[in-house]
Amino acid sequence: MGIVGVAVVVMVGLRLAPLGRDLQPIPSQILTPPVQLHIQSFLASLSDRPADDVLDIKAEELALVEAVASDYPDRVESLCLLASVHQSHGNIPQAEEHWRQTLRIDPAKPQAYEELGLMAQGQDRLEEAIAYWRQGIEADPRAANLRWHLANTLVLQGHLEGTVALLETECTLTPGAARNYFLLGQIHFKQEAFEQARVCYDKALELQSDYLNAYYGLGKTYARLGQSEKAEACMQEFLRRKKAQEAESERIALDETPFARLRAAGFYRQAYRLYGSPGQDAIRRQLLERAVQMDPNDARNWEMLASYHYQHNRFPEALAGFEKARELDPNNPLFYINIAALNHGMKRPDRAESLLKEAVGRFQENALVHAELARFYLHTRTNLPASQLLAQRAVALDPSAAHLFILGRACAANGNLDGAAKAIEYAIALDPNNPQYKDFHAQVRSRK
Repeated sequence: MGIVGVAVVVMVGLRLAPLGRDLQPIPSQILTPPVQLHIQSFLASLSDRPADDVLDIKAEELALVEAVASDYPDRVESLCLLASVHQSHGNIPQAEEHWRQTLRIDPAKPQAYEELGLMAQGQDRLEEAIAYWRQGIEADPRAANLRWHLANTLVLQGHLEGTVALLETECTLTPGAARNYFLLGQIHFKQEAFEQARVCYDKALELQSDYLNAYYGLGKTYARLGQSEKAEACMQEFLRRKKAQEAESERIALDETPFARLRAAGFYRQAYRLYGSPGQDAIRRQLLERAVQMDPNDARNWEMLASYHYQHNRFPEALAGFEKARELDPNNPLFYINIAALNHGMKRPDRAESLLKEAVGRFQENALVHAELARFYLHTRTNLPASQLLAQRAVALDPSAAHLFILGRACAANGNLDGAAKAIEYAIALDPNNPQYKDFHAQVRSRK
């Protein structure tokens, strides 16, 4: 299917009986009924239409995770799921016990330390919260979020020492998290390093344009820098967004159902990941279909259901799922790539090319869409000059080994063997154990 493998999950081949052979008796072990799982009884008990009442939705969530935990009582993932549901329902003692049980099985589980710390913090047990986050960092120094929670609590207590170092490390672990830079801005402001604070608040807003408190912090910072007009503009934006946010909070308070359904759908997606054994395909499908029923407006539900259909060679259903996901989230370039890949595999190359060209125009700073259109032209042997230009752009945006390999192929297809050799040698330097790169390098050298 050409470009499908880049963005869509790996396809599982159809298993067809060989023609012209006598049918063989079914082995007796296949005739033995599989162990009845609690999740099957739970799924069979569900109504066709999810409940609208928040309490009923919560009851369904709890029944779901209890069935999962009964099927997999010693799996860390099922305990995390059970703890998360209790925590979201406000059942703090039960949640804490399940998180501690998780740590008895996996003492390096960062999520357990994070959530135990948050629950302790929510009950004003601040020293206990700090201890949990420090233990989590010690258990897994690469764990994300723990340093932010630790730094935030220390700042709230008025202890600034060491918080900048914590946040600078957190920025390397979660570079797209606006809250890291907002908190850095708060610290710099408290230390009267106003220009550094301004840079941090600006970065927070660059990453998250609706970060309400960053506008407030930036406004105060501009005031201290003597830039009154900018300070006033930031404060006006803060007030405008604050009013809109309060209206949205009031709307949610009046009708919690959409939020409850969104949360429940997330629990179904998590449960789906636990049922991957042979013979559990029907369970997996039902879990994802229930997630879609719970919240048909969340692109993640359609994306996962589409990927599931793709794995089982149901390409029209996969295409419909990815189309729906793109309709809900048109700013995700992977949806364009997956839809193009499926169209290409279903013998609709014109549609695939049109989608990839649209993606290149829409996401001009995204390396992957350029690489995928280059790969498409290489696979179809059409517009080869464009394939080289697109691959060059992909490498300029992201000089990864995979993109350099595409550039090498594009150069070779256009007769530029020196460029092909240079690109693939860079790729091998980045990924020296990739046999595909070595084979292509040998081909290029044999042609020179």
